[in-house]
Amino acid sequence: MKIKRFKMKPDADISLFPWGRIPRITYGKVSYVNENSVCGFWEPLDHEISVNIAFPEDLSEWNDFDYILVMDEDFGQPYGPFYDFMGGEIKEPWEALKEVIEGYNDFMLSLTFLEEK
Repeated sequence: MKIKRFKMKPDADISLFPWGRIPRITYGKVSYVNENSVCGFWEPLDHEISVNIAFPEDLSEWNDFDYILVMDEDFGQPYGPFYDFMGGEIKEPWEALKEVIEGYNDFMLSLTFLEEK
């Protein structure tokens, strides 16, 4: 199992994204994700984990490490196991981690302005 990596599509225009389907939008700095962000949103995953996505003014600066935060909502900090395995293959993930990774991969693939690296 792998955590998929993403990049902004070359012709991405986040203004065309159907924001109405995501009520958890924050306009203005989403500084807890990245101090250069101008807007962002979060999506709950499994097991009190959320994915938080921020956007800089210049979308060409966006990357999936600096502008995405996978957060453990119970502890108010990044979800460590996700980042421990971000760079490689996970041979035998425990069930909760597997569900978080599957939820993350599925949600990120649904975002029309992103493509898999």
